[in-house]
This record gives sequence, C-alpha cells and structure tokens, in this order.
Amino acid sequence: MEELINDKRFLDNLRLISNNLNIEFDDAVKEARIYLEEMYTDQHPIVRSIGVRLA
Repeated sequence: MEELINDKRFLDNLRLISNNLNIEFDDAVKEARIYLEEMYTDQHPIVRSIGVRLA
C-alpha cells in the first residue's frame, strides 16, 4: 500500500482531485490512506490489480 500512496502519478491525480473538490491536499491523502487500508485489509481483487499495474 505504501508504494501506491507514495506513487507520483497517484499523488498527482490526488492533488487534482483535491483541487477540484476544494479540500486540502493533506486531508485528501489522509482520506485516501483510510480507504486504501480498508481495501487492502479486505484483499479486493481490484486493489491487487491496481497495485500490479502501478508496480
């Protein structure tokens, strides 16, 4: 999960989203981390697929 949350493309897109939603980037990162932790805990196939594609 850390690889994804620290990925430049992921962070660039998250920055765009936070700007579009008028929320602080740091808050967007915190929220993204919460959702990613939930998905990784549940071991959803889509999360594994995203991780493989970004690797």
